Amino acid sequence: MRPWRDGRDIINPNDSDELILSEKWRLLPEFLKVRGLVKQHIDSYDYFIQHEIKKIVLSPDSSWNSDIDKRFFVRYKGIKVGSPQVFQDNTAKDITPHSCRLRNLTYHAPIKLDIVYTKYDGDSKMHPVE
Repeated sequence: MRPWRDGRDIINPNDSDELILSEKWRLLPEFLKVRGLVKQHIDSYDYFIQHEIKKIVLSPDSSWNSDIDKRFFVRYKGIKVGSPQVFQDNTAKDITPHSCRLRNLTYHAPIKLDIVYTKYDGDSKMHPVE
């Protein structure tokens, strides 16, 4: 980092608008007032579940060949992430991260993948996996 004219540090001297480190840290409390720390994490989690996990699973690298016979391969066809639930009295009820923290439970959700197996003769079968 190189100092700015008045002695403040610049984050990236090659950036066109040259953000100043001290100004960046001054924005943090205002950001937390508007968004909150927990809201940022929840939004990040929601974005991952709704968009990014699908990109990962459905990427071109999501298929693999058998080491024994290259004509047999498996690939992901789709993914569904269910809502986090807790079972009480043999019934499933939706649960929130806050409830999990209070009750010392794990906040988790079921994930279902659709996998397509392609065999030697080109025959494909789709199989759901939980």
